[in-house]
Amino acid sequence: MAVPHEGPKGKLKRGQVGSALKATWMEYVSHAFSQVNGKNAKNIVLHLCKNRDREVTRTELLEKLHLVMDDAELEKKLKALVKADIITQGASNFRYRGVSDNIFDKVFRGVYEEEIREFDVKVIREEYDEAFKKLENQYFNLLGKYN
Repeated sequence: MAVPHEGPKGKLKRGQVGSALKATWMEYVSHAFSQVNGKNAKNIVLHLCKNRDREVTRTELLEKLHLVMDDAELEKKLKALVKADIITQGASNFRYRGVSDNIFDKVFRGVYEEEIREFDVKVIREEYDEAFKKLENQYFNLLGKYN
């Protein structure tokens, strides 16, 4: 049985939990972006989300995103995003990575990716479907080995 969640106006029903979670994330992200130049911050976070399986250097961000700023300004923005827990610090102050939170990734990309890249948000669903199918295949392969 699903455990009801408490929202601002009492208990939330099953369908409302996702909406409330999305609204909370978006309020938080909007506030953080207003502090760090929205467009560049959104591009940076989007690139890091897409590459969250690895650390990305400031040089890569400057080159791939064609950012019009120097390295020191980029580092300042990245530190602000790290402080806001929107991205994570890599092995050094030169490396960064997207957070490994699937919900944040889905919400952020669903809301901002189209704005940033004129992106069809259906791609997100397709990526998650592909990832699910891959994991499902791995599961069935393991299940067959141990049965």
